[in-house]
Amino acid sequence: MPESLWYCARDGQRLGPFGFAQLQQMTSDGAVRPHDLVLKEGDQGWRAASDVPGLMPAGPGPTP
Repeated sequence: MPESLWYCARDGQRLGPFGFAQLQQMTSDGAVRPHDLVLKEGDQGWRAASDVPGLMPAGPGPTP
């Protein structure tokens, strides 16, 4: 089964397509920020990157 394709919207431009792993790397590098909009090909609407499960890097663990 082929990997899903994703797009990112920044400054009024649609960027992509990207594979999910590539999009994850872009979030780790800071190229995609939590409030940037992303769209999975075939979905009906854009959503914030932070709303996509598993996309954003895990934050620091709880403070002891």
